[in-house]
Amino acid sequence: MKRSILSLVVAAMALASLWSASAPAAAGKCPSGDAPVIISTDAVKVFRSGENYLGCLRRSRTRHRVGQRYSDLGGSSRARLFQIAGRFVAFAEDKTGRGDDTNTQVSVVDLRTGRARGHYTAGASPFPLAPARDLVINEQGQQAWTIDGAVRAATRYGSRLIASSPELDALSLRRRGSSEFCWTTAGTERCEAFPTQQPWPARPHPNYEPAR
Repeated sequence: MKRSILSLVVAAMALASLWSASAPAAAGKCPSGDAPVIISTDAVKVFRSGENYLGCLRRSRTRHRVGQRYSDLGGSSRARLFQIAGRFVAFAEDKTGRGDDTNTQVSVVDLRTGRARGHYTAGASPFPLAPARDLVINEQGQQAWTIDGAVRAATRYGSRLIASSPELDALSLRRRGSSEFCWTTAGTERCEAFPTQQPWPARPHPNYEPAR
């Protein structure tokens, strides 16, 4: 009898071990009210915790890392320009290596899964290191952003130049409804539809794993 009970216990432990090894890593719970909040909506809260920025989906009370802010001998990273639409968080992240050059990457994270839904260099030739000045996102995770003198938007395979002009106001970017974004050039507002990005390349980003 004792041997049978022991066999059952060992089998249960083995099953538990197998399940834990195959199950996805659990995300952390939403923070208490005293956490420093960067931006929030009724559905999502983005807050800072040490060197990490975390996004929390209120309905499921789970959180995922959406950006970082640190500086050391190997370089630095600074996430900024956070925007929320539905369950998506968009942001720009300035990254500097051992040299002085800073590369800005624009990213979107789906807080339902914790996966990054897209990563794009803010600038492009002949100004690949141009920093993002502003950005917008809609409830489908589609985004557009400005650099000095230009507007770019995410596509399925990268980004596309939407408009460029020395008279373009890089801080005038706004969303109109769920399908368009607008900006001002020489005092005149112009609008464009978000480019189609489906199907999403669902892939995790190495720096944005679920927070623990």
